[in-house]
Amino acid sequence: MKNKLNNKKINKIINIVLVISLIILVIFVISLGIKKYQEERIVKNELEIINDLDSSIDAIDMDIKAHGDHGKVEQAMKEYYQDYFNKKKIFSNNRVESIFNTFTVDYLRDNKSKLKKLKLSEMVDTKTKELNKAVNGIIEMLDSNNIMAYIDKYDLHSYYNDFYRDIMVSKNDSKFQKEWQDLMKQNKEKVGYLKDIINILVNNIDDWYIKDDTLYFSSDSLLKEYNKLHGLIYKDINLDNEISDISL
Repeated sequence: MKNKLNNKKINKIINIVLVISLIILVIFVISLGIKKYQEERIVKNELEIINDLDSSIDAIDMDIKAHGDHGKVEQAMKEYYQDYFNKKKIFSNNRVESIFNTFTVDYLRDNKSKLKKLKLSEMVDTKTKELNKAVNGIIEMLDSNNIMAYIDKYDLHSYYNDFYRDIMVSKNDSKFQKEWQDLMKQNKEKVGYLKDIINILVNNIDDWYIKDDTLYFSSDSLLKEYNKLHGLIYKDINLDNEISDISL
């Protein structure tokens, strides 16, 4: 009789231990899930901040907010966008509109006598090469394999790779590639317009002048041609704003 009581007592203790262990396991799993969700939320928040930036002028906060392997996901994500931002800045600084904006009234007034010596057309060619290199780099970056290369180097568990893929690889990437190709083609066309304007200014020095901070032409035909080319340069100026978020 005593042995039966002892066995019941032992079984009861075992059951209590099992229940407690199960509760601890459930709490652990729930805590792990909550922690994972919190870390994912941190990374996604950082991504939202990045996509609210102006990639042409703003810098990315490279401080890592997430922890553990989630921090490596955040690091890979920020490294990717930092490279993109750098290339986008090169694009913005070297596009035809930006080059033309440097030909201010003050610039033309101060450099009128030496415009031929400045070799402005060669300068435009150099800047265009830099732009094309940057845009080709962006197009390559939009390939899913190149996007994943930023996380692959950390050799993480598949869960982290899948999480990175979910937030970074977009079904629209091929569309963005096409838009960047169109931008590069559009810029090439505008380079011709800019060089025509340069030729007007360089080859007709005596037919234009600056007065009251305004550029004037003594020839109506030159004025008409200049205004036409000016309009063509600034046509579709905001097209690139449609592709500023490259991975959403």
